[in-house]
Amino acid sequence: MTRQEKIREHLIELFEQTPNEEESGKLVDAVLWVLNEDGVVLKVERELPEPACCPEFAKCHEFCHTIEQCNMLKTGYVAVESLIKE
Repeated sequence: MTRQEKIREHLIELFEQTPNEEESGKLVDAVLWVLNEDGVVLKVERELPEPACCPEFAKCHEFCHTIEQCNMLKTGYVAVESLIKE
C-alpha cells in the first residue's frame, strides 16, 4: 500500500460518520484535492543525487561527492512526491 493510499484510508476512517461509504470517499477525495492544490507533499526516503564534479578533481571524486551530499542535507534537501498520484 502506498503512502497516498494509507492517508486516503485513514481519512475514510475519519469520515465514516457520513451517511454512506460513497459519500465518505467523495469527501476524502475532495479533502485530498484541496491539500494537493495547496502544495502539500509527502517527504520520501530516496538516495541523494550524485553532485556534478569537474574532471580535474577526479582524484578526490568520492570524497568530494560525500562532502557535497552532506552539504545538501545540511541545506535542507529532501525528496518529495505529490500527495495525489497523477
